[in-house]
Amino acid sequence: MALDKELVTLKKDQERRQNTIDLVQKLGKNIDQVAQEKRAELAADVKKFQEAKVEINAGLMLQDRIKEKILSALSSYRVFITRTAHPNTVVTIENISITLQELAQSVAFYVHERKIAQDPIQQ
Repeated sequence: MALDKELVTLKKDQERRQNTIDLVQKLGKNIDQVAQEKRAELAADVKKFQEAKVEINAGLMLQDRIKEKILSALSSYRVFITRTAHPNTVVTIENISITLQELAQSVAFYVHERKIAQDPIQQ
């Protein structure tokens, strides 16, 4: 959650600085006509914009890695049915449940993309 909040803050900061980027691009070669103090301010904003961009990308990559680890951890929990499970049997893994609609024999249940999936057990 802290990562999400930090990314939102960085994106808002970057959006605020987008006006500076647009202004610098619009000025183009005429940037020399802007006062030195203002040019320094614009340059600092451009630099902070680029830094925020790098931090946002790093944060998004970290978020993706965390999601992959969570999905991997969830998929490692399995419920094995070596004989028969009858209809209306509830299979729960972590906080995700499924009610069987038909007989299930020799299957393994696991979490995949936040849903319970099943594969046959090789015997």
